[in-house]
Amino acid sequence: MGARSQEPGVGAGRRSRSRSREREPGRGGPAGARRGAEGRGGARRGGRGGAGGAGRAGRSHLPGRPQQSARGCGRRVAGRRCSRTVMANFKGHALPGSFFLIVGLWWSVKYPLIYFRQKGKSSQLTHYHQRLEIIEAAIRTLFSVVGILAEQFVPDGPHLHLYHENQWVKLMNWQHSTMYLFFAVSGIMDMLTYLITHVPLGLDRLVMAVATFTEGFLFYYHVHNRPPLDQHIHSLLLCAVFGGAFSIFLEVILRDNIVLQLFRTSLVILQGTWFWQIGFVLFPPSGEPEWDQKDDANIMFVTMCFCWHYLAALCIVAISYSLVYCHLTRFKRHGGEIIGIQKLKSDPTYQTSLLGGSDEE
Repeated sequence: MGARSQEPGVGAGRRSRSRSREREPGRGGPAGARRGAEGRGGARRGGRGGAGGAGRAGRSHLPGRPQQSARGCGRRVAGRRCSRTVMANFKGHALPGSFFLIVGLWWSVKYPLIYFRQKGKSSQLTHYHQRLEIIEAAIRTLFSVVGILAEQFVPDGPHLHLYHENQWVKLMNWQHSTMYLFFAVSGIMDMLTYLITHVPLGLDRLVMAVATFTEGFLFYYHVHNRPPLDQHIHSLLLCAVFGGAFSIFLEVILRDNIVLQLFRTSLVILQGTWFWQIGFVLFPPSGEPEWDQKDDANIMFVTMCFCWHYLAALCIVAISYSLVYCHLTRFKRHGGEIIGIQKLKSDPTYQTSLLGGSDEE
C-alpha cells in the first residue's frame, strides 16, 4: 500500500521536472523557441555591423569596431558603406599642396621684383604691374574653382547634395569646398581692387586674411576623433595657416611691406610642402608600410620635420630674392651701357670729332 502510494508521487515529480524543462529558455516549448529565435536574430543583427545596429542612433557598437576610423567610416548609411572622402587619400592632399606651392613660388619671385623696380621711385604700380596682379588673381580664382569641382564631383563626392534622406552628405568634402570658396572670393576681390578705383585700399588684403583664417578654423575642427599622429600632423599645419592670416592682416595697415610679403610667402610655401608631407605620412603612395599613428617617436619626428620644412621654405625665399637682385643688377648695368653708347652717339661734339678724325685721315 505504501509502495503504491509513492508511485504517483514519483510520476508527478517526473512530470513536474519535464514541465520545468519546457519552461526553460531554449529547451523546447513555445516560450523557449521564441527566445531562441530572438537570440539568433539578435546575433544576426549584431554581426551586420551598422546596417541594423551600429548605424542606428541609441544602439551600442560591437566591441573592437570603432564608430569612425581615421580614414573612412566604420558604419553603413542607407545600406552602403561610406567611402573615403576626397581629402582622405594622397591625391586629396597633393592637390591643395600643389596650389599653395605654385602660388608661394610665384610670390617669392614677384615681390622682390616689384620691390627692386620701385626702390627709389614712386610707390604707385605701373600699368604692367596692375595687369600682372589681375592675371595672378584670376589664376588663383581658377585654382579655387577647380578645387571646388574636384571636391564636389568626384565619383564618391556629394554632387552639391548637402542633406539627403535625413542625413548629412559628405560633410568633409563640403568643408574643403568652403575653404576653396573663400579663396575664390579673395581672388575676385583682388581683381576688383585693380579694376575698380572705388574699392577701398586694403580691402583685398583683409578678404585674403579672412579666407586664410577660415582655412585654419575649418581645419581646427577637422581632425577630431582621429589617431594622435593624424591630429598632430594636421595641427602643425595650423601654425602656418594662422601665422599667414596674422601677417596678411598686418598688410592691411602696412601695405607693400616687403618683410611682411616675404614672411607670408614663406608660410604659403610651408603650407604647400606640408600638405605633401601629410599625404606621404598618412597615405604612402608607393605601397610602403603605414606609420604607427600612436607612436610618440613618430610624433616627435614629425614635429622636427615641420621645422625642416620651414627652413627649406626660408631658403627658397632667400634664393629667389638673391636671384632676382642679381638679374636686375646685371640687366641694369647692361642697359646702362647701351643707353650710354646711344647718348654718346647722339652727342653733336662726338659726331664732330668723329668727322674731324675722318678728314685728317
